[in-house]
Amino acid sequence: MSARIPNCFVAGAPRCGTTFLSLALAAHPDAYVCDMKEPHFFGAPPQGYHYDGPGDSYLNGTWVSDEERYLSLYRDRAERVWIDGSTTLMFWPDAVREIVRRQPEATFFVVLRDPVARAESAYTRHRGQGLEPAPRLVDAIDDELAGRRSTWSPGFRYVEQGRYGAALDELEPMLGQRLHVLRFDDLIAAPEPSIRAAWRALGLADDVEVVIPEETNASPDVGNRLLTYLFVRPLRIRSAVAARLPERLVERAKAWRASQRATTDDDTEARNRLREIYADDLRRLEQRRGIVLASRP
Repeated sequence: MSARIPNCFVAGAPRCGTTFLSLALAAHPDAYVCDMKEPHFFGAPPQGYHYDGPGDSYLNGTWVSDEERYLSLYRDRAERVWIDGSTTLMFWPDAVREIVRRQPEATFFVVLRDPVARAESAYTRHRGQGLEPAPRLVDAIDDELAGRRSTWSPGFRYVEQGRYGAALDELEPMLGQRLHVLRFDDLIAAPEPSIRAAWRALGLADDVEVVIPEETNASPDVGNRLLTYLFVRPLRIRSAVAARLPERLVERAKAWRASQRATTDDDTEARNRLREIYADDLRRLEQRRGIVLASRP
């Protein structure tokens, strides 16, 4: 068995279009993303994942902590570029350091979205899945800042996952020009030039047709086994199963899924808190990197 690990990492930030980017990159005939887009092998403690937040029993068993299992996700693939889309890598510099040790030429992509909108999106998704216990985003923020979520999986720590400037300051010395930062707004507004530029950064031909992925990462309640199998299981399995179902059933399932998404109340208090929290970080991004992430009022 080859010990080769992926050479492309879509490392973050969560809820910023990373699944969209991973799938679009993998549409190139010489690129591959494994069925489990976010294996989270790097950064796993030796004893495996043991988060104890809501829904973490599901994640603990899904994320990969065994090296042989991780390598098997890419075994016998002939493509030049192998993609790992584990978004929490952006906030785990020790994990990135280990990747660079094993794969010095690895390329990293980071997608940044207005951190206030990112936090709202993550919170709304978790509420829609029935996993987030806090009735308002501001309550979840208070819990996190008080340390009551320190043992929960990173996705439920909404403030932490939006501190982009500090994370990039740790990654850049390790990665240099192999770190590529995209803005969520640019990726969504003009996906084709963004994808072609990413292919060029990976040393791939950019004259291939760009395939725009359909809606991604809008998952239903993970407690429903059938719908979990259809919509939360690995991407290629999900597509294969859906392709064999009657179209009417698939459309009804999609409609049910959409109806389960929670909408966040106009939580001005949470928004203002987050803007205050991120003010210095956003100034750092603008001054040091020329990256402006506009926040809606």
